[in-house]
Amino acid sequence: MPVPTSNLRPRHDHPPPSPSHRSNLIEQRTPTAPTPPPPPPRIDAPDTGGPNDTGLGETVSDLFDEFRSKLASLDLGRYVPPRNRDRIGGVAPTVEPPTVWRRLRDGRLLERRGFVPMSPARAKRRHRILPRTVIGISFMLLSFAVGAAFAGAGFYAYYDNRLAANEQEIARFVDGFDDQFVDASEALNQLRADSLDQIRDELQPLGEYVSEQNGVVNLPAMIGESVYQLRTANDRGVTVSGSAAAVAKHQGGTALVTSYSLVKSSTIAPGPGIELIKGDDTIAATLWSWDPDRDLALVVTDVELPRLSLATDDQLNQAFGARIFAMSGTGGQGATASPGTVLDRSSFGIQHTAAVGELFNGGPIVSSDGTLVGVASASYAPLGVRGGEVRFAPDLSGLCSRLLNCADPVEPEAVDEPGG
Repeated sequence: MPVPTSNLRPRHDHPPPSPSHRSNLIEQRTPTAPTPPPPPPRIDAPDTGGPNDTGLGETVSDLFDEFRSKLASLDLGRYVPPRNRDRIGGVAPTVEPPTVWRRLRDGRLLERRGFVPMSPARAKRRHRILPRTVIGISFMLLSFAVGAAFAGAGFYAYYDNRLAANEQEIARFVDGFDDQFVDASEALNQLRADSLDQIRDELQPLGEYVSEQNGVVNLPAMIGESVYQLRTANDRGVTVSGSAAAVAKHQGGTALVTSYSLVKSSTIAPGPGIELIKGDDTIAATLWSWDPDRDLALVVTDVELPRLSLATDDQLNQAFGARIFAMSGTGGQGATASPGTVLDRSSFGIQHTAAVGELFNGGPIVSSDGTLVGVASASYAPLGVRGGEVRFAPDLSGLCSRLLNCADPVEPEAVDEPGG
């Protein structure tokens, strides 16, 4: 009995076999006739009733007979398919499963060619992560591209923001650099000035000491040629000595200022002579004018001598509290300095602490740079009492009021009219 093939589908597509090949296969693979199954049990017709129901019973009996005949005609033997892969009469060939050795050999060949063996777990994991279709792969690539684009845009925006912030900081620093530089310079200058003031304040005692030492050492050599020892006689004929300083020009010669108490006897004619002594040199001098109220006198000589510079009003105002030196025309360097400090300045003159002995009487009082500030006097007492170690001395205002013409402080001249 032929095998039905309407429900069988081939597993592989193969070309149809040739007639000769098909006949050989049929001869080689013709199945043996199966043993017929035992006859099915007889199915008796049901009882249809009495003798009056003969028509319906006959019909049912005929149907059961036809069913038994068709069932007996069926060949229910087992079908044995061919072992080759070619179709025989439209029947799909049998595919034999590969053996273990064949699978091992095929796997080694694939590994040599670069293929990776795919286990079921790995295949499931790969299919779970990576797409297997063209649309899936395209969508995956598109997703990667969109993600990269967003990441690039984010990084660009971040770095652009940082760049803008840095540029703003740089612009702010550059714009304010000039002001900061000026402020820093002013602050440094102010700090420098404050530091110098502080250093001066700290060094003031030392500076005074150094100034005093320098004045004592340097002033005799600096202004010694302008300071002379004055020698004359008093009204009793006793020789007296003091000092005088050249301060102005006079008719081609020089006018020297001294103390009125030294030359008081020369104000009455005939008076004793006046001599200016410097070492072994002696110069004759004449009394020209005097001011007994301020204990000042002016003697002149025909010899032109180096003159002292007169202090200005500003220098006199700044002399308050400064170091001054009373000078005499005697000493190994041609002059001697007696240091002191200006304690006060008033209309009477200056009040100082410099020691004024007999040889310093009538000598100049100078600052540390040798500028004439006043005239030393051992007897000047404008208040009517002796001050002891603190003495008064007439300053330049008294000298220029009656004895000198100080219209030109650089080149003062003696007054034209002699006398007191």
